[in-house]
Amino acid sequence: MSSKSVASGRDLLAGLPPCSGAGRVQAVASVPSFSCSSVYVDIKAFKGKGAFRSLSRQLADSVAQIRDAMNSLALDTTRFEVRCYLRMVEERGRGALGRTRLRWCIRGQARYVRFEALTGILEALPLSVVEHFRNCDVRALELNALESVMRQAVDQVESYLRNGALRQRAEIVRGRTVLQQNR
Repeated sequence: MSSKSVASGRDLLAGLPPCSGAGRVQAVASVPSFSCSSVYVDIKAFKGKGAFRSLSRQLADSVAQIRDAMNSLALDTTRFEVRCYLRMVEERGRGALGRTRLRWCIRGQARYVRFEALTGILEALPLSVVEHFRNCDVRALELNALESVMRQAVDQVESYLRNGALRQRAEIVRGRTVLQQNR
């Protein structure tokens, strides 16, 4: 990583709002405090395949932490006597890590639903519980996105370790997809 790319990453992070819950109005049913997910990578000793193995382990640990946060959020939604809850869904795929998602479920139905489909169930509940479920939905969307990005990063690093090259982008040339690789 060049110092220019590290500096641009810091500039992007500087524009983000702080992760703490300070200043937020909390309802009677308190929203669990989740810390912001971050990845620390020591770039001083980033040389050779050993560094990529270390990076892969660090990213995989971050994915595990995100999945722990997903699990605790899913458990948090089951503490209410409500017909809806978040379920952690794991799908095994081609990559080193399987895909994990948080999905809304309604008891007695065999399919996943969007949060908007829960309005009929939630309108009979106290406002503090409804607000808690809205906050859980926002956090579930964040965790789904974080898990996806970090899992793909692990897959890219593992691909580099296997093949010696990273896929940069796909171009369509005369109806065929050609993957360009680093040299």
